[in-house]
Amino acid sequence: MADRVDDLVVVLPGILGSVLEHNDTPVWDHSLAAVRRMLPPRRLAAALGAPEPLRPAGLIHGVHLVPGLWKIDGYGGLLRYLRGSLDFTRGNLIEFPYDWRLSCADNAVRLKETVERELTRWRESVPDARVSYVCHSMGGLIARYYLEVLDGRSTARRLVTIGTPHQGAAKAAVALSLGLLPGLRSRLGRYGDFLDRIGAVMREFPSVHQLLPTYRCVDTGDGLRTLSDAGLPGIDTTAVRRAAAFHQAIADALDHKGARPYTTHLFGGHLHKTVLSLRHDAAGVVPLTTWNGESPRGDGTVPRFAAVPPEEADDLAVRYSGDRHATLAGAAHLHHALHAILTSRPIRAYQAPEHVLALDLPELVAMGERAPIEVEAEDDRLLLGVFGVHDETGEHWRGPALRALGGGRYLGDAVLPRPGTWRITVRSLSRVPVQPVSDVVVAVDPGAGWE
Repeated sequence: MADRVDDLVVVLPGILGSVLEHNDTPVWDHSLAAVRRMLPPRRLAAALGAPEPLRPAGLIHGVHLVPGLWKIDGYGGLLRYLRGSLDFTRGNLIEFPYDWRLSCADNAVRLKETVERELTRWRESVPDARVSYVCHSMGGLIARYYLEVLDGRSTARRLVTIGTPHQGAAKAAVALSLGLLPGLRSRLGRYGDFLDRIGAVMREFPSVHQLLPTYRCVDTGDGLRTLSDAGLPGIDTTAVRRAAAFHQAIADALDHKGARPYTTHLFGGHLHKTVLSLRHDAAGVVPLTTWNGESPRGDGTVPRFAAVPPEEADDLAVRYSGDRHATLAGAAHLHHALHAILTSRPIRAYQAPEHVLALDLPELVAMGERAPIEVEAEDDRLLLGVFGVHDETGEHWRGPALRALGGGRYLGDAVLPRPGTWRITVRSLSRVPVQPVSDVVVAVDPGAGWE
């Protein structure tokens, strides 16, 4: 039986991961090769470069890529796993495709509209439901902007980011500055011309610029500098500043609002050679798989350290794996981790009792007399019993159940069977978790000799 999820779960793909249509005709679907068969290069470039929004029509299930920029192995496996292992039959799994050419801020506004509409609908079934976001790559940037800048945090339960370039990726700077596959285009013939056209169009997309590094990534010979400070040929400085402002808006909102009311779960890759920085000198622009002489690597697209939000002090919160960026969202171990995250529950009931008792009883009692036992608790529906162990002989004794007086008060009395020191314990007589409480009572025989 599939485990039930009561929250609304929203899945956001990365850049290139949404089917785009114009007048019900696919402009972008599946892979670049498939698109090439649907539209001639000039028409594809014109369609992607059109100023009007295209209609997002769903998440892409198969491989999709722009060589030299980004590639993803589709979301079919992820969606099949979620629907197969968790109970979403009531309609609380939402796919959020978006026009990935546009700014992440614009798509965050669309996300806000979608979430507010769907959460209102879903809360008719589950009134206290909140929202869990499962985001791959650039989808995490969109969700972060919505949560922090547009106040989506008020209804969020958790944010899962998978290979999200929280601090950008130098690979995007390579594509914008040098073009797609700069070392291969001359040997690709007409396909190289195709990449040139697509690359020129990509330079107009705000989203691609929002993938640029916000960390110091340009080596000019006198230390590392940010793109905003150093600049690179082929990359529009105004677009860089606007992209930096997008990331800064998230940081400023976090500084202003303080601790997040939702949990974050970060996934990334860390074993693969990854473009981490760029050298810019008289010889031109050269991609580097090192950063200031170090080689922390990454997932082949996003540097290891860039998969961490910049407000974090270290990368210990990231669950790293050996997967590359394209396959992170489809990895079996990620799916199992998602299952645990989306079905997480409070564990206090498993770790410790829920009810704590206050006990009052006399220190000394004469044999034959009833010793009053009084208990207070926050719940007046408990079933409580009294038990004793003789300190010298180890004899066990069970007293009567306590009477509930209302208001969390319980009363009982006990006649201890022999003189001596008794360890008295009050504990639950049902499956309701109660922390036992104990004290020591001395039973004396008034007629016994004491000299």
